[in-house]
Amino acid sequence: MATIQMVPVDHETSIAVYTYYFRDENISQEEKDLMTFAEQVRQEDIELVELEQVGFRSRAFNKGRYSSSEKAIVQFHEMMLEALNE
Repeated sequence: MATIQMVPVDHETSIAVYTYYFRDENISQEEKDLMTFAEQVRQEDIELVELEQVGFRSRAFNKGRYSSSEKAIVQFHEMMLEALNE
């Protein structure tokens, strides 16, 4: 199992803390391979996010959009906005 904790530093910077959990100290080759793959995906994600940040700073960017699969995120944001207005 793994967790990813995103810690905001400022409005443009976050620190990602990746933690892997195993049954004991004897890590199998399959688990090592999984961590290697997860690290590869993490590096690819970092590159994508950094490119997105460049675009967010452009004058052409107005605001983000939610995809149709992000209904729970939309609902959460709506609840937060409602709670903050009270």
